[in-house]
Amino acid sequence: DFELRQKIDSFTYQIDSFRTDNQVNKCESAVRVTCIETGKVVECSDHRSRHQNIEQAKRMLNEER
Repeated sequence: DFELRQKIDSFTYQIDSFRTDNQVNKCESAVRVTCIETGKVVECSDHRSRHQNIEQAKRMLNEER
């Protein structure tokens, strides 16, 4: 299990990685990104790359602001 905290644009994000049961992601590339200040949570498992999933989840959170 992977966990990371990043501070970007005065918001702190907690990033958790987990494994999904589908055939696309056989490793821990799915991510759950939580904005600490707002409490909003986004999960993304669309890509095989953890980094791509993190970037997409952050974009999704920014769209909701």
